[in-house]
Amino acid sequence: MSTRRGQVDVQALMPLAAGGRMNIINESIINKIKIAQVSILIFCVISALFWMHEVYKSPILWGEQDEVQSQSSSVYKGKPWVSSQTVSKVVLAETKFARCDMHTVRLEDGTLIKDWLFFEERSAINVIVINRKGQFVMFKQTKYALEGETFSPVGGFIDDGETPIQAAKREVKEELGLASRASINTQNTNDAQSINDPDWVSLGSYRTAVNRGAGYTHLFLLKDAVPILPKGGTAYFNGSGDSESQKIRFLSKNQVLDAMSKAQFQEVKWTAALGLSLLHLENKISNVA
Repeated sequence: MSTRRGQVDVQALMPLAAGGRMNIINESIINKIKIAQVSILIFCVISALFWMHEVYKSPILWGEQDEVQSQSSSVYKGKPWVSSQTVSKVVLAETKFARCDMHTVRLEDGTLIKDWLFFEERSAINVIVINRKGQFVMFKQTKYALEGETFSPVGGFIDDGETPIQAAKREVKEELGLASRASINTQNTNDAQSINDPDWVSLGSYRTAVNRGAGYTHLFLLKDAVPILPKGGTAYFNGSGDSESQKIRFLSKNQVLDAMSKAQFQEVKWTAALGLSLLHLENKISNVA
């Protein structure tokens, strides 16, 4: 260990120092391995919980399934769509009229689709209006998602607290200044919550896009419409409720059929409303529930 008193044999101590360093290094490696093992274990547990949620709809992470499906929105106030196949949904964008969601959907065969784009929209009405001369009172107008002009009927969203028939009566009054003959003697032309007027015909309620949502459309026919406001039912009536440019036009039945044959009613629900109205006028269908 030493050659002379007071002198240390450095070469003799070097193996001991090296051994100490090796012990320190070995302990450091072991600690890192333990940390890595714990991290992997935590990752595996979390992955297993997510897998259980996706495969078995486990409430472990997210709470009861009903709570996941019935999440509310702070902006869009329409009724969101949820079915027994809805696993979860995420709001991507929204306004007070519409909302775009990403749904996770479980198909009947058990397949899980995590990128099911779904569009919520407030339910709306469309009304085919025929005046006492037998003319179809329509609009010629532009629409944001269409090129050029199109023929269109009365339409609009259903407001909070309204029934579809109340919304239909309100929109006809606002956009055309017209109402049914029975409405002339009533103070409020939108008052009735259900159809009890022979001039009003329900043509049914329909999902706008069966896989992507887009709300429901309620279709109506108003026959023998009469003016309820000044200049109502004329080309000079200045209606409210639509921000896009529109002009009132009066079409005969043959002109409507010709326009339909040329796809001049460029939204499918408008064409459906016209087709159902024509069937009703030929006594082939009555009120559609």
